[in-house]
Amino acid sequence: MVVVLGASLVAAGGGISSASTGRGPAKAKAAAPIVFMTIGSFNNPIISFPQVETAVTARVKAINAAGGVNGHRLQPIFCDDQGDPNLASACARQAGQDHAVAVVGGATTQASSIFPILTAENIPWIGGSGTSGPIELTDPISFPINGGSPAASIGLGHTLVQHGGTKPVIITISSAAALNGANQVLAGVTGAGGNGTIVTAALSTVDFSAVVATALAGSPNAVALVVAPTQAASVVQSLRQAGFTGLIGTLSTALSVPSIQQLGSAANGILLTYRMIPTTETRNPTVSQFIKEMKRQNSNVLIDETGFNSWTAVNFFAAIAGKVRPLSGTRIMSYLNHLTTPIRLNSVPAWGSLKAPSEFPRARNFVTIIGQVKKGAIVQIGTFYDPLK
Repeated sequence: MVVVLGASLVAAGGGISSASTGRGPAKAKAAAPIVFMTIGSFNNPIISFPQVETAVTARVKAINAAGGVNGHRLQPIFCDDQGDPNLASACARQAGQDHAVAVVGGATTQASSIFPILTAENIPWIGGSGTSGPIELTDPISFPINGGSPAASIGLGHTLVQHGGTKPVIITISSAAALNGANQVLAGVTGAGGNGTIVTAALSTVDFSAVVATALAGSPNAVALVVAPTQAASVVQSLRQAGFTGLIGTLSTALSVPSIQQLGSAANGILLTYRMIPTTETRNPTVSQFIKEMKRQNSNVLIDETGFNSWTAVNFFAAIAGKVRPLSGTRIMSYLNHLTTPIRLNSVPAWGSLKAPSEFPRARNFVTIIGQVKKGAIVQIGTFYDPLK
């Protein structure tokens, strides 16, 4: 399904009406809109990111209300790949057909089906969430604003060892993205001098008690979770019910604030790795603005790092669009590949201020930051650091 957000309306269906694109007679004198697409898994029973659509819509509305980009309003097109590689490919083709100059703030596990098509169309992938794994940090068309799941995953393994979890077990599920993440956690553990193992559950697992029993049979002193957001709280509950009192760690995108609140005291002590300033740091002006705009758009929306990434990605794209003229995918990529002045984003280090590691050459912000649950609240520990160093 493709949805086009106009200045004041949403048109749903397989195409774009003249009313939503601003090409009708009534708007003949208006500056042409800047069209971009956001591709995401918005409706999938296992891994879904509906908050991304809310985040992009909220930020676009705010930018357009302030005059747009050099007088041009932003016009996003949303394409739901539902976690399906065939639908993901169709979304990428749609981006070319609709003359999108970029795909911005996407959140999908299907980048491997999307990128070849975008490459052929010279359409860059701007500020993707990194949920597709290393491909988003290595492909030449990708321009992430953070280190994605690899930075958070490697950082998780490193963090557990640094906090005494030198013999962790990594509980994951049988999806390609999760298994990649688990191996990255293991790499972080090994790099920090620890010795870890991986236990894999079926993708559709709901009751993790048997999986936890297997995981704890080796007497680990820490547990890392690389599972879907719908599963993380269940794994924590099973661990606590089994009597495990050691360190537990996971990516912040896997364990939401509502899930932490639901777990109560069982969540205390859990370590979380972030790729951006934690969205619980509400004293930060950028975080505060993000939450305000999100709640204005949808009072019940999930506030998390995935949405924050997409919201920031729109800011990143708007900054780029304000500099590149005439605007095209090819010129956007050239501008970013030869950037001399870093772009300040406030939720992450300025883009272009850091050097990408050789393993992930597209990740100019390959950093992570740690949070820990204390008495039901997430407390930030330290500041950004490179988990590969």
